[in-house]
Amino acid sequence: MTAPVISRAEWLRRKREPITTLGSSSAAAACGLDPYTSALALYHAMRATDPVEDADPQNDHLYFGNVLEPIVVSEACKRLGLRWLDPNDDAWVIEAEIERDGRSKVEAWVLDFGRLQPLVSSVEKPWRVSTLDACAVDRDGRFVIVEAKNQGERRNVFWDADGACPDSYRIQCLHQALTVPSAARVVLAAIVGGNRFRSVDIDLAPETLADLDLIESQFMRNLAAGIEPDADGSVSATRTLRSLHPDDNGLTATLPSASCALHAEIVELEDQAKPLRKALADLEYQIGRRTAWLEQRIGSNTFGLIPNGAGKYSLKTQRTANGGTTRVLRFIAAGRK
Repeated sequence: MTAPVISRAEWLRRKREPITTLGSSSAAAACGLDPYTSALALYHAMRATDPVEDADPQNDHLYFGNVLEPIVVSEACKRLGLRWLDPNDDAWVIEAEIERDGRSKVEAWVLDFGRLQPLVSSVEKPWRVSTLDACAVDRDGRFVIVEAKNQGERRNVFWDADGACPDSYRIQCLHQALTVPSAARVVLAAIVGGNRFRSVDIDLAPETLADLDLIESQFMRNLAAGIEPDADGSVSATRTLRSLHPDDNGLTATLPSASCALHAEIVELEDQAKPLRKALADLEYQIGRRTAWLEQRIGSNTFGLIPNGAGKYSLKTQRTANGGTTRVLRFIAAGRK
């Protein structure tokens, strides 16, 4: 091992002061395809005009994601016939493989949750960095990057088809492939819903990598030039705009000429939306009447069994964000726990 070992705290400090690099976890946001962070939010976080706080290390999802990571990697290697390269024994092998063609460099080894992970940068584009979960070698002796995830049940739909996975994770893996061109494969492995294992061999088609390279490079050029991405209407973008402009000043701004066409489109879309909103409200009312009927008959019980064997409803008490409690009605199909 020739690169220095740094702590998680030092790694986070490097990511913040200043933010001049684009990591794999931010790549999807730069492309406008992250479900939680918009390109606008990422831009202002990197420029420190609207900084975001680091994830709470005590957050259960983050904590168990880190705890389960070695299990996910181990299972992926076992199922796919990969030899996991342990940084404690094989750090020199990992460094040699990453730096083999001279296009990547191991900047440091991050000590996180008792494990060492290589922090890699692109030689040609030093702003492109990746912290790799794990590295392996396949049966043909090729170098493989393994990205491990712990996914909740509600996102299972993104993994249903063969080779399917969330777009944000696919982009994260493609970003790693751009950072480490010597890697022949990038494998995305996940535990979904706590009890289902999924793995995807990411397609590293040259044209796909080239497209991502163009998008990321343009984002970084705009960042340096102070060119703000357009707001995309997401919750993240709206939150960023409200944070940047929390108060009005009483003045009037003359909007660009493009606003004329946009206004006409908004009026037309609003007209189309009115009957849909009414129909949706009617449906919600009808659903509400029926679920209230069920709740009334379940009463203080935890479950209500449907006599025809279709399943049961649970009406469990759950704690709310403000410390209170509420009961949530949920249907459980027959055969599921």
